[in-house]
Amino acid sequence: MSYVFGNISRDEAEAKVTEAGLETDGTFLVRTREGKPGEYVMCVVFKNKPTHHLVTSNADGLLVVNKKTFNDAKKITDLVQALRKKQPGWPVALVKPVKNPEKAKTSGKKGSVKKAKAGSVKKPKKEKPKSLKKKKPIWLHGNLTKDEADALLTEAGLDDGRYLVRSREGKKTEFVLGVVYKGKPTHHLITKVDGNYQINKKSYGDFAKVSLLIGQLQKPGTPKWPVPLDKPVPSARSIKEAAEAEESGAAEEAAPAAAEPAAEPAEEPPAVPAKKGKGAVKEANAAETAAPAEPEVIVATVNQDITRVITRATINIGAKMNRYEPSLATIGNQLTLLEKFILDVKSATPGRMSFQQLNTAMSDGTTA
Repeated sequence: MSYVFGNISRDEAEAKVTEAGLETDGTFLVRTREGKPGEYVMCVVFKNKPTHHLVTSNADGLLVVNKKTFNDAKKITDLVQALRKKQPGWPVALVKPVKNPEKAKTSGKKGSVKKAKAGSVKKPKKEKPKSLKKKKPIWLHGNLTKDEADALLTEAGLDDGRYLVRSREGKKTEFVLGVVYKGKPTHHLITKVDGNYQINKKSYGDFAKVSLLIGQLQKPGTPKWPVPLDKPVPSARSIKEAAEAEESGAAEEAAPAAAEPAAEPAEEPPAVPAKKGKGAVKEANAAETAAPAEPEVIVATVNQDITRVITRATINIGAKMNRYEPSLATIGNQLTLLEKFILDVKSATPGRMSFQQLNTAMSDGTTA
């Protein structure tokens, strides 16, 4: 119960939640009452202000707050868990506990003693490869000013639905959505209320993440939203990552393939004495009519080929769509070319295109 404090005053409780941040409704802590065991006071941020709620027990031993019980909770931990979700008769879900540093120190010491007794050795934390790390959306920018956001939208093109999202310095749960509407950049504040993100204080569903909210607004026909978000403006970070990935793929293809060991010559069969007469003639005729040798079968590493081709093609096509927006006809031609190449690889079609030929054709936009 890291959110439970001792007998601190009302002013001290307000100071702690204010320091944690009044921008997030649902920030909370619990303090005990001196000389009254079993009673608590919950300090909760609501409408960006600290509020205080007395917690007592009724005759049945259930905890009561705001003259109501919740989920028949008898312990403060059970009550807090019940109020993690918005309940009838309770104003705001408890989403952000203010931790008591003294509780954290105590729990840390207990944990270290247990580990020492068990004789366990702390293993170094394994760092995830870059390829497995979760990437930020391409439309998410840093702390841009309004003028900088306007400039990016204008440079990308003032088409309705073009958009980006910028963060607000010092406010982790606030963002600004910049979107082109009726040929002009507009800006809309995104805030978190009761654990879910809203735009301009309007809810478009229960979305605990900004990416989920943006995903909803990308759908045509979202009620009370004027234009679908269908043209993201990529951030400088995402453009750099795409370029690095493309360079990495090019370097991989340019690397020389490992030379295969030369096949050892087959041992020659021992010579058979030549026969004379009719027997020799029959054997010669039989050799001439023998079945021809089977053609050499070329086994292509389909999985590796397909993985490399799809990865590179996805980066190329995605980067072009986001940065340059070529015509849909060109994109369709490239996808058709890629599909044909993959089918040829699977079926080991003789004379299929090489990687170099594929790259050249993809750059030219041809479907030959």
